[in-house]
Amino acid sequence: MGKLTALQVKNAKPGRHSDGDGLYLVVDDKLNKKWVLRIQVNGRRRDIGLGSLKRVSLADARGDSENMRRSFGRGEDPVAARKRAKIAIPTFKEAAKAVYEEHRKAWTNGKHVNQWIRTLEIYAFPKLGDLQVTKIDSADIRDA
Repeated sequence: MGKLTALQVKNAKPGRHSDGDGLYLVVDDKLNKKWVLRIQVNGRRRDIGLGSLKRVSLADARGDSENMRRSFGRGEDPVAARKRAKIAIPTFKEAAKAVYEEHRKAWTNGKHVNQWIRTLEIYAFPKLGDLQVTKIDSADIRDA
């Protein structure tokens, strides 16, 4: 590993430049440079962006790519973990209240509007309210 030197990275022309072990410096026509790790997972090739050269040095890109390869080797998916960390998963109560706010203007029966949220407050929120929606399964619903 480590075919590229700092000088080669600095002077790289447009194209894909391999550093070894699946790490590439990709240079576009405007000479923007970014690091990409090419890896095969479950028989499919994936290109994972590691960041631009302005933010990620050659040494950091090598370290990040090594960490990614180790994670994939352990059966983990660091890309999915990164995406999950960016997206906050709402609780059942938060999701239900968002649906309520979105639809209540369209409901014409005032009694129905009040019953809809009140039923959830009485029966569902005490058991399911603080659970993330991705963690709720059929047993949780049955027991609520």
